Amino acid sequence: MNEFLEILDILAIITWLGGGNYVIYRAIKRQQLSFAYYFWPFPILKGKDWLKILGLLILTFLIVIVRVNISD
Repeated sequence: MNEFLEILDILAIITWLGGGNYVIYRAIKRQQLSFAYYFWPFPILKGKDWLKILGLLILTFLIVIVRVNISD
């Protein structure tokens, strides 16, 4: 059971960090900007980028909720 909980932890981390970095990377590449915007990406994110980040946040919270409910 602990292995499954660890997998859910890793999945939540990869979803949030990996997905968020991918959204920022795609926004930078789409607008052909320098990679310095990785350090402060808020000005370059457009409407669909924010929706993708919101979707990642919701998905991560769902994974964490499932993980917490299974661990009890």
